[in-house]
Amino acid sequence: MEKESLISSLKERIGENDFNAISRRSVENIIEPLLPLFADDEKVTEETYAIPVAMLKSFIGQTRHDIAESIKTERETLENRQKEALAKAVKDAVDAERAKWESKNGEGNKHPDPEPKKEDPTDVDSVVDRKISEMLEKLTGADGAIGKLTSTVETFIADAQNRRKAETEASIKERITNALEGMGADNDTLIELAIEKLKFGDNPDYDTLFTQAKSEYETYYKKLYANGPTPFAGAPGESGSDKQFKDFIAKRQEEAEQQAKDAEALRGKMI
Repeated sequence: MEKESLISSLKERIGENDFNAISRRSVENIIEPLLPLFADDEKVTEETYAIPVAMLKSFIGQTRHDIAESIKTERETLENRQKEALAKAVKDAVDAERAKWESKNGEGNKHPDPEPKKEDPTDVDSVVDRKISEMLEKLTGADGAIGKLTSTVETFIADAQNRRKAETEASIKERITNALEGMGADNDTLIELAIEKLKFGDNPDYDTLFTQAKSEYETYYKKLYANGPTPFAGAPGESGSDKQFKDFIAKRQEEAEQQAKDAEALRGKMI
């Protein structure tokens, strides 16, 4: 099997959204040592794909984790810069106003005003406080340097979170679709309707969403085929889709365990 064909097959098994999360170079570095396993097309089976699929999924997961950590670090860096800029602005404002006051109101120029005013020009603390308030209002306003920086940081973080959420939802939808089809769901329209009913929220859980999608699919299927076959075809004597669901989960667990063993064995050979 040619390398391009292998890459195309792996993309189909992993899902385009997940597969595109890493660079082409990273994919090639991972699969090139495994190309001998795919030299003879007649000997290639789904088990042959288990190792590269497991390795790529692990690398994709780590890559997304690193991106999330990078966003967190960048946010902290920008917030620290914002605090430093604010502290410097306050200090500069205080120093400038104190220098102005001392220049205009030296020891020989202090003349008490017999009538009280709202702001005593000889009261350096009062003058400085007012100037600091004005300076902070300008800096932190929508058009101020700190206000613009804050808006930029918040926009960057919001965009990154929205992109990550959309990628996560798309990945979960694809996994659920594949899982339902693997259990025998053969009506694409009902699968789409079942998935559209899902509520992902801020922290979607695949297992919970899959269970909900399976239930929705069964409901739609039974309404459409009231007197027809069961939603998920089973062997004679079995008690419906619940057993099929349990068998499906058990099969996936066995496959995951075997993939882990294969990956560990390959890692031992490569050391």
